Amino acid sequence: FQMCNHIIATTEPQTELLIDKYDVLERRISVVPPGMDESRFSPIRLEDQKALRQKYGFEEHDVLVVGRMAKNKGHDLLLKSFPTLKELVPDARIFAAIGSDDSARDKKGIEELKKLANELGVEKDVVWRPYIPDEELADHYRCGAVFSMSSRYEPFGMVAIEAMACGTPSVVTVHGGLKDAIDFGNQALFADPFRPIEYGTMLAVPMLYEDISKEISIEGARFARRVFGWTGIAKQILKIFESHIQVNNMNIHKNSVLRY
Repeated sequence: FQMCNHIIATTEPQTELLIDKYDVLERRISVVPPGMDESRFSPIRLEDQKALRQKYGFEEHDVLVVGRMAKNKGHDLLLKSFPTLKELVPDARIFAAIGSDDSARDKKGIEELKKLANELGVEKDVVWRPYIPDEELADHYRCGAVFSMSSRYEPFGMVAIEAMACGTPSVVTVHGGLKDAIDFGNQALFADPFRPIEYGTMLAVPMLYEDISKEISIEGARFARRVFGWTGIAKQILKIFESHIQVNNMNIHKNSVLRY
């Protein structure tokens, strides 16, 4: 890090880590978030959404979760919040696309989640889909009534950004970098996944209030595509490169004059 002319971090917490743990000067760091393909992740018409839901087995009040089978992802915390959601939205379900098809560790973790769901009495309301092919990911995002990212910790959370870009109201965690980037209630909702009642309530809000769902769907998609689309991200990175090229050229010219 000390030998770099400049460092691009993806979040403010990463910047703080570089400063505190690696003694990097703050002026040598810029923050540019990860990006996604805005031409791939985009909203669709209501009629097309209904057709996709029928195709993939979604129902009207399904909460979609997509992610690796890892402790920090907080899938168990989502399950613990589900009884609160069910109390508010009786026909709600969880559509859980967690892990992969060929990992023994993932299978063991999913079995533990299924056991927890059974203990909570919600097993019959959880649809388990351990793997979604990459080419079908955007369409699955579009099917959910709400997208959930209940991580214990998440440096950023691109799955939530991709879901938002597809127009799906999203509830994210307060334990991660994305919370500071969004406007609560306008672009997305957030809650503490360690407080299951709070998190379950936030999941219910877009299902209970159509105007809030529509607001978050439209503004969330606009925000995600504008700020995190590859086009905008590329422009930010190019701007950083250009500024350093100009500085280097000035230094070269200055040194040439001094030598002369």
